[in-house]
Amino acid sequence: MAFLLADAAWLPPPPHAWGWWVALALEVCSVAFIPHVLLHKRNPLSALSWIWALLLFPVIAPLFYLVFGNERLQRRTLRRRRGATPVETAVPPPEETHPVEVLPPVAERLERLCRGEFVAGGRLEVIPDGAKFFDALADEIDRAREHIHLEYFIWRHDAVGRRLGEALLRARKRGVEVRGLFDELGSLRLRLSEFSALTAAGGEVSWFTSVSPLRQRWFLHLRNHRKLAVFDGRVAFLGGMNVGEQYLPWRDFSVRVEGPAVESLQRAFADDWFFATTQRLTAARYYPPAAPAGPVETLTLAAGPDQDVFAHRIRMAILGLAHEARRRLWIASPYLVPDPAISASLQVAARAGVDVRLLLPRKPDSIYLASVAHSFYDELLGAGVRIYEYLPRMMHSKVLLQDDALGMIGSANLDVRSLKLNFELNLLFHDRATVAEVSALLREDFRQSEEIKRAAFARRGIGARLLEGALRLLAPVL
Repeated sequence: MAFLLADAAWLPPPPHAWGWWVALALEVCSVAFIPHVLLHKRNPLSALSWIWALLLFPVIAPLFYLVFGNERLQRRTLRRRRGATPVETAVPPPEETHPVEVLPPVAERLERLCRGEFVAGGRLEVIPDGAKFFDALADEIDRAREHIHLEYFIWRHDAVGRRLGEALLRARKRGVEVRGLFDELGSLRLRLSEFSALTAAGGEVSWFTSVSPLRQRWFLHLRNHRKLAVFDGRVAFLGGMNVGEQYLPWRDFSVRVEGPAVESLQRAFADDWFFATTQRLTAARYYPPAAPAGPVETLTLAAGPDQDVFAHRIRMAILGLAHEARRRLWIASPYLVPDPAISASLQVAARAGVDVRLLLPRKPDSIYLASVAHSFYDELLGAGVRIYEYLPRMMHSKVLLQDDALGMIGSANLDVRSLKLNFELNLLFHDRATVAEVSALLREDFRQSEEIKRAAFARRGIGARLLEGALRLLAPVL
């Protein structure tokens, strides 16, 4: 004891030792984040990783946690505030006016799982590539008479972007309301000043941003990945296609929608516009009554990190479709970073005898994400999942087919980011003719792909496997 008292090196430095006090303050601030981790991180491995990072890296870890640690963004939406004005209460939800009278049991279970209802009377036109999509979008802009609402993750100010921008300007000059909403991170190269002619004519454009200190937003990683265009509340486009010259040759599925389902897509835009601008699109003219346009039954899946009940609707739909599949489960996605539940569901379906196929690009636009995808190949191939890599061009499709009558098209990739962190928009559809049409397109894609065989894949080098394993650690935030 006397020795300890004599040697006071273990005691705190005197008050003038500023470096020690700064280090102590940083450590205290870092530790202060731990209760938030314990309250909000339900995955034990994720929680433990963040706690160790906060303890070991008190300067960097808190900053990373502020930006990447939160997986929920609290935001008000028009749907949550319905009833606040007479106009809002006068706009009935589509399921009240066009319910589906008879659905197969699997579709009824999907309704309960996704907390929504199929709507009857839809007509879908599948558009499988960029050139056809941009032509169709430009034609619809020229036909619009009342309002145009656009929402895109990426919008490039190149030949394609300028072509559509000029069409929007023509629409505005003939009296059409025009609104454009773009993700600030996805459209990093875009400047809103490039729409100056449109805004001078009375059009409106805005960023969808989750980083705004003045509005208490700090969530850089929570992105709006939706791709949506709504015209006069009667026609809508959604899918995986961004706007830019780069995407002209891509294989990417979009769908043109008519009928009562358009109202739910309009509501999705209205919620995002309200978040970005606080402007309320509640007037009845934005939600015109829609007569049945076809035989397709649809369920709109608007998912995002702002919703407790609906946050993982697309993920739940994939799990439900995999569980209920009896003959086929075909999925096309440019990226493959499944969480353990999705991976297990694919493996269980394949082991049960379902024809489970994954279509991925041979050369995606992200090399590191390709390496992460490869890290999942072995376990999936071992369970009997068939994996195809598309050869001719970039494949950016996000589509799923289950058996003969159910399918899904939208913006969500088969990765953790899309299914848990991004704002995404998919359309679940029940219609044999549409499933048959998409099935024929996918069969052609399989014919132009190389099927990956497990034995050949196992012969890749140790360096590639080490890289795959290292990058897989980043899967939750990729």
